[in-house]
Amino acid sequence: GFLFGSTLISTLSAATMEWHMIQKDPREKMRLLRRYLRDNRVEPQVALPVEKQVLQRLSDREPLDEKDVLALRYLSAPLRAHLRFEVQRPFLTKHPLFRLWSSLDLQWMHTMCTQAVSFVALRPKDEVFAAGSAADVAHVLTSGDMEYWLHPETSPVDEVERIDVKHNQWICEAALWVKWIRLGRAEAVTRCSLLQVHADKMFSCLQCAFVINDIAVEYAVQFHKRVTSA
Repeated sequence: GFLFGSTLISTLSAATMEWHMIQKDPREKMRLLRRYLRDNRVEPQVALPVEKQVLQRLSDREPLDEKDVLALRYLSAPLRAHLRFEVQRPFLTKHPLFRLWSSLDLQWMHTMCTQAVSFVALRPKDEVFAAGSAADVAHVLTSGDMEYWLHPETSPVDEVERIDVKHNQWICEAALWVKWIRLGRAEAVTRCSLLQVHADKMFSCLQCAFVINDIAVEYAVQFHKRVTSA
């Protein structure tokens, strides 16, 4: 017990030191940025906005990601998968298909959430995706404010349209079921968080669950019919 405790404390101390080394003094980061801009002779009309945005973002408190919580490394794989699912569940199960899958095979959902689902944190003006890009990820807005822009050049609208994305709203769900090109552009308005479901990784997980895979295939068929008839 004493040996294990000493080893655990030593490992945590080393990890903490590593974390502090990674998180350098913001002033040092700004010094290197200004040097980079100066060495590359970046014009002031570009350099000043760059410095301003970096300085602002350095002063913001970063939301904690799973990889930042060093103690989670000591969880068993099953318990860690269960924890991840519990964090993601409130958003995933708003969708009736994922809710059904959870009731049919919770263990499979744990695996799928570990392999195919992730969170991403965004700052104001961060672009989520651009119009005309191929979609291979579906998104759910979990916190903050985001807007979606449609332009006549890339979508069937007569004039530019701005749409406020609502919390728990799915964005580009089509990426999971059909080959899809994004018609609009999404951008963070405030600091926000998105849950992401990666289509290719989800499909890999489906190969191991025959009943759930059959449901997914039928859902995809109906989704495709609805899209093509719209």
